[in-house]
Amino acid sequence: MKRILLCGVLLCTLLLPLGGCGNGGGDTSSVVSEADVMLTIGSVPAGTPAYRVELKNETGKAITGLSVKKDSDGDFPENMIPADDPAFAPGETRILCCPAGDTDDGSGEKLTTVGYELKLSFSEGEDLILHGFPFSDLSEGELRIESGAAYLSYQSIATGETVSTLEAELAILRSEVSSDTANAPVSSTAPAAETPRAATSSTGGTTSRAATGKTTGGSASPAPSAAEPAEPAAPAAPAAPSPQVDSCLGDDALTW
Repeated sequence: MKRILLCGVLLCTLLLPLGGCGNGGGDTSSVVSEADVMLTIGSVPAGTPAYRVELKNETGKAITGLSVKKDSDGDFPENMIPADDPAFAPGETRILCCPAGDTDDGSGEKLTTVGYELKLSFSEGEDLILHGFPFSDLSEGELRIESGAAYLSYQSIATGETVSTLEAELAILRSEVSSDTANAPVSSTAPAAETPRAATSSTGGTTSRAATGKTTGGSASPAPSAAEPAEPAAPAAPAAPSPQVDSCLGDDALTW
């Protein structure tokens, strides 16, 4: 009897560890974190310092393209969303992975923080840019659009406060519009040159020709044009009356 009980105890002792591994293994395989189902935009080689932030698309539009560049760079690089990936749908959250741009002197001391810009391309063909993207100050954020500007809403790691970049983006947008208006070419049409008119004078409603110049040395004045009637000759002035001498002796005065 003792031998049977001893065998039963040994058998239970052997079965207990097997049952525990099975349960533990089942629990581990059934736990899937949210990050495991998120799509990642961008990649960084192993061992390279990188930023990893969760971005939720709250723009209300499907994002078909996303690219990142440093402020000091010229053009944006190619789209980081592969062509065979589905569009970044509204309400979806994805992980953006980007190499860290902090530089150091070799001792690990951070010297400067590189600024970044994000370009978002939408299914309608529209491109919008987020300026001064704060990679080092957020772990997750929301991409939004308002008044024609794309902006970021996130909780600051440094202060713990909710930050919106809307006002900064609108200020940049207004500045760009003002700059474009100031640099636009001004179209001007020169007024047509007026045809000079010959000076004329009017007397009593009759228009007379302007004098072409006096002749000297007996040269004749130019004959009037056939198209214009000859001017009438001015009437001769009346002869001046003879002066009369008054005499106190009257008309019958004797001549001496």
